Amino acid sequence: MYGHTLLTVERVPAELIVRLAALFHDVGKPSTATPDGAFTGHETVGAAMARSALERLRFAQKDVDAVVLLVRLHLRPVYYRSEWSDGAVRRLARDAGEQLDRLMALARADVAASAYPEPEKLDELQARIDAVLHERPSRLTPVVTGEDVMRVRGIGPGPDVGRIKQRLQELVIDGEIAPTREAVLDYLASHPDL
Repeated sequence: MYGHTLLTVERVPAELIVRLAALFHDVGKPSTATPDGAFTGHETVGAAMARSALERLRFAQKDVDAVVLLVRLHLRPVYYRSEWSDGAVRRLARDAGEQLDRLMALARADVAASAYPEPEKLDELQARIDAVLHERPSRLTPVVTGEDVMRVRGIGPGPDVGRIKQRLQELVIDGEIAPTREAVLDYLASHPDL
């Protein structure tokens, strides 16, 4: 594990945030190891450990948040398969946000440092990410507001507004609703059970 971590750190760009993410990406493995050799949840445990360490070292909060996000998401590109829906690729891009390029650099280094490198799958994923990021109109940008939901449903502020808005966004991401304000409002009006 130590050797893999060093190889991963060596293979990422020489930039502090991604180097720190590479250093911490598998730190959760020892505490999540099972007798059958699995490390289920190590990315979540590692993200918490990275946050604790970097906060103790008094890193800027934005840098801590960036490293923690990268550690938490580092397996998603590694586990990519061609069968992923476009919605799954959009969710990865959405969840990584501004850290998407760093996440892909970390994934490439992680895969290259493994015993079974498959760089071609990350090339395919990158091509699909590029395609969804260039969709116009974008399926990643929310097209309705909470005020829209309250107006169409005739309800006041509350948790249902956020739940409905989130569900609408997921349907847009999955391609079930066109990414236009009119299409989403029409869907909202015609699906009172949403």
